[in-house]
Formats: sequence, structure tokens, C-alpha cells
Amino acid sequence: MDTALLSILDAFSLAAAPVDCLHHRAGHINSTYIVTVTGGRRYILQRISGEVFKNIPAMMQNIRLVTEFLQKSISDRRQALCLVPTKQGENYLYRDGDYWRMYDFVENSLCLLLPESDEDLYQSALGFGGFLDKLDAFPIEQLAE
Repeated sequence: MDTALLSILDAFSLAAAPVDCLHHRAGHINSTYIVTVTGGRRYILQRISGEVFKNIPAMMQNIRLVTEFLQKSISDRRQALCLVPTKQGENYLYRDGDYWRMYDFVENSLCLLLPESDEDLYQSALGFGGFLDKLDAFPIEQLAE
């Protein structure tokens, strides 16, 4: 495993020691990696694009607020992203000019880059509508622009 990536992984509060970190070619904006730790648990590690996102700390604060709000109203953890904190308790890592974040990997899930059928579009719309419905009582004034 690359020593630079190992150093990044060491900064996060993982359940066990990392044994693998593979570049995941899917995605449009961020560099994404699938991390596997001893015992098989997996995570998503992303180097966030500073070219696209200009205020990454504010964006990550928004993500933390929204995901924590959603996690209070769901019964299945798979219904909301779960940020993995750094060992310092932060929701992202800034190191050597790059921002990094980590999420729990959602096992047995499907991530399409493009819809393959009308049904895919329909299910995406249902999912997005459900997401918005769950955020109905979210205190939007807490979010940064």
C-alpha cells in the first residue's frame, strides 16, 4: 500500500488496521478509494477536489449537519451517509494541500454513474424525494452557502 495513503488512513478512526486501499475509478469529481481493514469492514476514502469545491470546511460542516440529522430519523443506517471522523474528532482531514473525507462503505448497494433504464430514473426520483422529505424539519439556517 502507498505510504502516503497509509499516512492518510492512519489519521482516521478506523475499526481496525487497513489492509487494502484501491482506487475506485467511478466518480466525476473526487478521487475515490475503497479501503478494507482487518476483518473485512470497508470504507470510502475521498480526496476532495479543491478545483470544484472552494470552501471545503463549510461544505463538510454542511454534510456533517445533514447526515447527523438524517441518522436520528432512520432505522436502517444504509439510508444516510455516515462520516468517519479523524482521530482528532474532525469530519475531514487537511494534509499537504489536500482535503480528505471518509464514509462507511454501504455494502450491497448500487451506484450508477448514468441511468440504464427509465426505472433507474424513477427510483432515483423516489430516493431524492424521500431524502428531501426526511429533511423537511431540518434547520436550514445552520447551513453555509
